[in-house]
Amino acid sequence: MIESGFGGGESMGRWGGDRWLPPHRRLVVSLVSTFFALSGSLGAAAETEAIKALSVAQAKQLIAEHDGPLDLSGLSTLPADVAAVLAEHDGDLILDGLTLLSPATAAALAAHAGAAGKVVDPEAIAARVTEAFEEGDLEISRFEEIIAEFGGDGPIPAVSLGGLSEVTPDVATALSQHLGDIQLDGLKTLSLESAQALASHVGGLSLAGIDGLDPDVAEALIPHRGDVFIPDAVLEKVTAELQPPTPPAADKETAAEPADGSTTAAE
Repeated sequence: MIESGFGGGESMGRWGGDRWLPPHRRLVVSLVSTFFALSGSLGAAAETEAIKALSVAQAKQLIAEHDGPLDLSGLSTLPADVAAVLAEHDGDLILDGLTLLSPATAAALAAHAGAAGKVVDPEAIAARVTEAFEEGDLEISRFEEIIAEFGGDGPIPAVSLGGLSEVTPDVATALSQHLGDIQLDGLKTLSLESAQALASHVGGLSLAGIDGLDPDVAEALIPHRGDVFIPDAVLEKVTAELQPPTPPAADKETAAEPADGSTTAAE
């Protein structure tokens, strides 16, 4: 489903708006931003958002000491091995300081599934979610039930990458494997290839900073299993462009042909 939302670009936690696709295509897992104090060798009482660099060892210490959303917006780079450690965190990951993302790092972050992901098979859940969509039955409560069916317990956390201004098809393919919400509010445009890759994602997808979507890009996102959020103006434009053309009005001055198809001879 494609929706408007975020009040003109607000990030995380206010997903909602006008529905563009049928109402059964709905999956919202809310995102929450917050700050946590960082203790130990990384600096007592320092906010995690102030961290500028992170080693594997420091990342392990960090996720061991903190629950819930983890704001690491101060990071401008993230090696794949550090991302793999952060992916084990049970809460949301806020990485809005990243302006570039390699496919390897994206793949590591895609494994981020929190406590539920440690006991469930994401591919099996994705298949079950697809089945639920086809049945026209997938509200957030149903999504949680599906997770429970596979032994999962707890919400699927989100990944916020609001600093990215571009997502290549390779990165989009890797991110699409993440089970849960993805925030990409820094994107102004989205290529057809990247949209096609993201269409296989299961969860909410925020594109609140997008300036426009070509009709073919919007259509490529339709199979996405979850809500897609775009600004109101973009939603209205895309909806208008995808509306079927209105048939021309009949010419009132044109005489109707007889029902038997015969013609009237001129006098």
